Amino acid sequence: MLFLIATSACAAPPGVDEKTSELSNATTVVSLTFDDTLADQYQVADIAEARGMRAVFYINSTRIGAPNHMTSAQVLDLQTRGHEIGGHTLTHANLAQITEDQARDQICNDRVALLDAGYAVTSFAYPFGSESSLVQQITRSCGYNSARDVGGLRSATCPSCPLANPIPPANVYQVRTYNSIHRTTTLETMQQQVLDAEQNGGGYVPIVFHHVCDGCSEDAITPALLGTFLDWLATRGPATQVGTDHEVIGGGVQPGVRYPEDTSTNLLRNPSLEADTDGNQVPDCWQRGSVGTNTATYTLTSDAADGVRAQQIQITSLSSGGRRLVTAQDTGSCAPAVTPGHTYTMSAFYQATVQPRFSVYIRNASGAWVWFAESPLQPTSAVYRKATYTTPPIPAGATALSLGLGIFATGTITMDNYTLADTAPPPPATDTIVPLLALACNGTTCSTQPYSSPVNVSLTASDAGSGIREVSYTTDGSDPMTGTLYTGPFTVSSTATVRAVAIDNEDNFMAQSARLTITPVRDTTPPTLAIECNGTTCASTAYASTVSVSLAASDAGSGVREIRYTTDGSDPINGTIYTAPFTLAASATVRATAVDNANNRSTATATIAITAPPPATNLLQNPSLETDVDGNQIPDCWHRGGYGTNTSTYTLVADAFDGTRAQRVDITSWTSGGRRLNTLQDTGACAPAVTPGARYTLTAMYKATIQPRVSIYYRNASGTWAWFAESAPLPVSATYVQATYTTPALPAGATAISAGLSIFGVGSLTTDAYTLVEATPAS
Repeated sequence: MLFLIATSACAAPPGVDEKTSELSNATTVVSLTFDDTLADQYQVADIAEARGMRAVFYINSTRIGAPNHMTSAQVLDLQTRGHEIGGHTLTHANLAQITEDQARDQICNDRVALLDAGYAVTSFAYPFGSESSLVQQITRSCGYNSARDVGGLRSATCPSCPLANPIPPANVYQVRTYNSIHRTTTLETMQQQVLDAEQNGGGYVPIVFHHVCDGCSEDAITPALLGTFLDWLATRGPATQVGTDHEVIGGGVQPGVRYPEDTSTNLLRNPSLEADTDGNQVPDCWQRGSVGTNTATYTLTSDAADGVRAQQIQITSLSSGGRRLVTAQDTGSCAPAVTPGHTYTMSAFYQATVQPRFSVYIRNASGAWVWFAESPLQPTSAVYRKATYTTPPIPAGATALSLGLGIFATGTITMDNYTLADTAPPPPATDTIVPLLALACNGTTCSTQPYSSPVNVSLTASDAGSGIREVSYTTDGSDPMTGTLYTGPFTVSSTATVRAVAIDNEDNFMAQSARLTITPVRDTTPPTLAIECNGTTCASTAYASTVSVSLAASDAGSGVREIRYTTDGSDPINGTIYTAPFTLAASATVRATAVDNANNRSTATATIAITAPPPATNLLQNPSLETDVDGNQIPDCWHRGGYGTNTSTYTLVADAFDGTRAQRVDITSWTSGGRRLNTLQDTGACAPAVTPGARYTLTAMYKATIQPRVSIYYRNASGTWAWFAESAPLPVSATYVQATYTTPALPAGATAISAGLSIFGVGSLTTDAYTLVEATPAS
């Protein structure tokens, strides 16, 4: 039978259950998630907060304070600053490969430890993305509101998988992601994951990171690349926001669930230190202890974790040794009796300015009290924190036990609420069989012959006994026991010795290695490059309407690095980077260039003629921004708009495309939001009337140092103006180019429209010569 009991949970930090209005209105939400408690992740707080963002950190409770991992103070600081703390098992266990009891211990007790340490834990991440329907059920029963997987979104191995999770996810205990970010992941790859969601109806896109460093690991992203990616995310506009898992999923902090239930009786007398019959400031059935040269005071204080009394020890000077409070070392009823061969688990609540530890003594067969064992040092804490320690098996002849917390440096500890339970003999190790481990290169056995291109290396481990605890590896021939934790295939780009080790839950292990020789074949062949119009070869005759232009490049050697293009016939070597098809509304000469990873280059040119149909009626008043009757630098029938934290100026300038005036917007400092010029949102003659169900096309001439967007608002049936739609980012341009955007069908009740161009970062936008026409009448 399985036993689960509820333990106390901490409250969520202020605001943790409140979604911002921006997040509530977003159609695409990105979560920045960081796994494994790694020390180099602490810098993410500064990187994210500088852009107004918060991240999610999935923490293994037993790794807090370990070498190369974050300290408890750092993790608490992350939570205090608004970042989310989630669970990640006690020891980074491969949950699908261990027993149900082991999985419950790893998930439930890790969450209890995090709650006891003061973290508001509501979400979980499966180590290695290893889970099953049973593991999902266990995660839910341990009190988590959601669980994040690794993988499950669109990839080369799963072309039919979705591009994003719905909001909320269909299964909150299997929140899908793309594969983890690795050293070779490019900015464009991360951007495309977000763009794919934006361009296909939106959704929830968690992104999985591990190390944040310059080249320290295969599963690392550099701080500079992370900052660049977050800068790009910050410009996506109100429809795309960065949020935490808790902000997306919601729900309160549920009580912790300890596994298995502790049904043992507390063996201690006066465990909460309440009784002091003789008033000597020493709790009944307890005694003071000291060693070495030091000065200390003992006080029964009312600052208690339980009841009305706690014991405080203050060491004011110390040359050696320390001070402690332990259970009375008597031959009567205070000292709890013990059974040789059994182990005993003790706990206590404490707050301390220096690191304390448990000290344990036993009474031997001759009746003498002798030192037996001590716990590792516990963290300092400004609030009550629970310490737990299990003894080694009690030796033969021992009859009783004495225990307590002590400190060994100048400082203070306050302690309360002790427990001691007989946890019986430790279970024997039944698994003595080493796990199986295999290395594969490009999906097959690694070869001793040279490779001509980078090699994709995968590790596969299995264990028929206690299950795999972890797999780690190195690529420099060093000992893999302290290497990188394996989470998925990685790429080796130059000659290297790969060493890997698989360790099971009984510490049996198997190691494997492979020497990979990579001798790249020199690529001297340029890529092939084609320009297509509306999905086929560009015509030599004129088109009657706008043309969708796409660029396609391939390279059988080193692979295509990038494609750039221009639309004014100029050299494309420094042109716009091609990411998706673009639309031409007027005749243009498109020149494109493709470069492979060996710097071979090819170019292509297409002269595209467009004969525009007779112009439709322009619905805008003062479309060329010429009229400013009151001289307030705002063109008549237009108004300024914006949101967020930024500084801007608006100026009517003579640098016009048409007539003698154009509107310039400059953002000189920016933290969030953006600025725009929109047609006046009035109830009179300035706001163009619209028909529900119809679609409308806006054009404008602009030049900009930062990518602008078209922003659309409409007046609803109640007379209120509401945000409606926006275009994709438009190209940067030093000369006037045309922006074109066609709205979705106007909703029922729409009576008027407001449109204009916006920017969302430091830079300038000059705009002129607007048109707004009905594109598709209502059906």
